[in-house]
Amino acid sequence: MRPERETTITKVISEFWQLDEGSRIPHDISVLTNVFRTGWKFVGFLPSFQEYPPAVLKVYFQGDGFDHEVKGISAANSFPPIGNVTTPKVLRIIPEYKAIITEYIKMHDSRSALRWIHVGNQSVNWKDLGSWLRSFHDSETTNQQNKTFIEHKIQKSYDQIEKFATRFSDNHVKQINSLISAAHEDLSHNLIEWVISHGDFHTGNLKISGNSTYIIDFENTTITPRGYEVIHFQSCIEATIYFMFRKQMFCLLSKEFLDGYGIVFPLNTLNNYFCLLGKLDTISYYHKRKNKTKNIFTKIMFYLLEHQTIKALAKWVDLILKDQPEH
Repeated sequence: MRPERETTITKVISEFWQLDEGSRIPHDISVLTNVFRTGWKFVGFLPSFQEYPPAVLKVYFQGDGFDHEVKGISAANSFPPIGNVTTPKVLRIIPEYKAIITEYIKMHDSRSALRWIHVGNQSVNWKDLGSWLRSFHDSETTNQQNKTFIEHKIQKSYDQIEKFATRFSDNHVKQINSLISAAHEDLSHNLIEWVISHGDFHTGNLKISGNSTYIIDFENTTITPRGYEVIHFQSCIEATIYFMFRKQMFCLLSKEFLDGYGIVFPLNTLNNYFCLLGKLDTISYYHKRKNKTKNIFTKIMFYLLEHQTIKALAKWVDLILKDQPEH
């Protein structure tokens, strides 16, 4: 770690523990449990000290992640917990150092959607989860477009289908590109409702501890169309290995989630596009994991998941997009 960043983390810890200037912290930060570190962010476990409990320390070194996270946390704390669905308690926000310190909660590792959605780990209340997301979205609404969202998602969609074009028939590629074009038109010219969104609402950011579900990592908080986050989330989890072969179970939990959210999203161009985004993102995720792992058995598993998800998308195109007009 760069010396100046190590100094920043030391200052954050000293301020949180209210140490006198010049006092040494009782732990060398090099022994802090490092959870995640990139060129722009550090996340680590902070040990207990005197009356201060163990905590999760997050420091942003560049980018807009800190501002987005503060905005998301503020929105999430603007309403009470929904059942057992909530967020970790914020212990301290230090804007000077772009630092956020939250309570430490021992949680199940949910970074893998395959692990989180396992049948033995279904303590999450899907209806409460849907209600929580509805309350979060309702905390800020607008009719003003987020042009950055539109351009980023549309370009990403075209890039993804171009990357995997050889895995689909020419007609499937044509139909998908037609849907993307139609969605771009709707997003750019039609008056729709936009809401504050988590921005990265997937199983890896839903942490389970006992009977409670915690939503974490709001650093991608943004403004999106009302249906985007709900439909994208469902589309992604439908493609996990657990639901891929258990359609009835997915339909049951999906209904509970949507009942909690309280809005029915009809089949139309935009909602079909949001569903497509989830499917393309899942294919891209499996493809990336397949190429990244060196374990041959893991590589085969992700290859099969990627293959199965591509087949499922082709069937979805045949079923949903067969009658759509060309653009």
